[in-house]
Amino acid sequence: MHKLTTDRKQIAIEQIEGSWAEPLRRFRSALTTVAEQQMAKAQNRSAAPLPARSAWFRTRLVMALAPALLLLLLTVGLVLANDHHHRTAVTSNPVTAQNEPVATPQQVSDAALFTEIDEDLSSNVPQSMAPLEGAATSKTTHEYTMQVEENNGVEK
Repeated sequence: MHKLTTDRKQIAIEQIEGSWAEPLRRFRSALTTVAEQQMAKAQNRSAAPLPARSAWFRTRLVMALAPALLLLLLTVGLVLANDHHHRTAVTSNPVTAQNEPVATPQQVSDAALFTEIDEDLSSNVPQSMAPLEGAATSKTTHEYTMQVEENNGVEK
């Protein structure tokens, strides 16, 4: 029985192989043809110069450097424009040194100067600048604080 099952399997395999043999041959030949064509194209590409690749590289290089170049040009333009504006402002409004005579102070005697200072000091002080009324109490407060510090052992 085992041999009978094996024989049936073998017969089924042969039938399947027979029905698929022709499509498998065609598939194999198609793959071989495509592979040979691709190999021929690759050999032709490697033998010929690569103008397309160098053009591609130049295009990519320009695209990569264009923003940096643009930024550099804008920066230089702004610096030059600012410098030109600054120079225009300086040249349009020139500041000329005017030699004006220096006013010499009048010679005042020391006695007159001291008299003027004394008058200024003795003039009436405005109410807002008057000394506080509690000036005497601040002395007693200070004495009291000193006494408390001595009693509590606080060092100065």
